[in-house]
Amino acid sequence: MMSYELMSSIGNCIDNVYTYTSESPERKTVTTLSDNVMNIRYVTIVRAGKDLDLQMQMSLLQSEAKQMISSRLKTIKEEFKKCCSSTLKTKKCGETSDVETLTDSPYSPIRTLKVNITYSYEVSC
Repeated sequence: MMSYELMSSIGNCIDNVYTYTSESPERKTVTTLSDNVMNIRYVTIVRAGKDLDLQMQMSLLQSEAKQMISSRLKTIKEEFKKCCSSTLKTKKCGETSDVETLTDSPYSPIRTLKVNITYSYEVSC
């Protein structure tokens, strides 16, 4: 179990919903903390025609998610070092992805999908 002080410090470093402006509204990361696990979730909305088109887009989205999540993790670690004068240690402990259909019509080949890719990290000080 993580100490309250450590959890509060990490929470302050990830609680930048309004100040993390380097991301576009179409593609963003959302960070949550539960016990000693920090989840960084990449979220985007895509329009895809066929399943083959979706497979091509997914490989590009996986690459973009990895870059954006790595950038977000780096920012969190930098903020933690500034506010706590110590290093935040992270160890990747999981990765999940899911695709949710938002719109689908029998009259159109185009579907609107919500893509979530989440990396989980064990955190310690």
